[in-house]
Amino acid sequence: MDSGNTNVNMVLHGVSLVRKISVKPDGDSKQSKKMTVTTKYDGATLNTVLDDANKTDIIRLQRSLREKYDDLTDGGTIDRVYGAKPSAVITPDVAKSTFTNHLTTLSVEDREIAIANMIEQMNAVK
Repeated sequence: MDSGNTNVNMVLHGVSLVRKISVKPDGDSKQSKKMTVTTKYDGATLNTVLDDANKTDIIRLQRSLREKYDDLTDGGTIDRVYGAKPSAVITPDVAKSTFTNHLTTLSVEDREIAIANMIEQMNAVK
């Protein structure tokens, strides 16, 4: 879907998700029963469905980041692509260091252009 043309508030009709699952009586059990779950989304908005799906994804991400807790910067940003595992945590300090290192490889003219572009992008975030 092209997010520029998708109305996330559209109401879904005739949309179902079919998923095969396995259910165990408890976490340690070797017994399981296979089932098919069909979830119908009639009447839900695309935004609601995506929001619910994202909640589970975010919980998984939070759990995976626990082992990297000491490397995280409070207030940092994580940019993700749906379905991709987080490969790096880009904190403000890392971004600043990367940009500074990049500037040292440029000529004076290119450095001025890069800094002007960065200021323009920062001003656009307001």
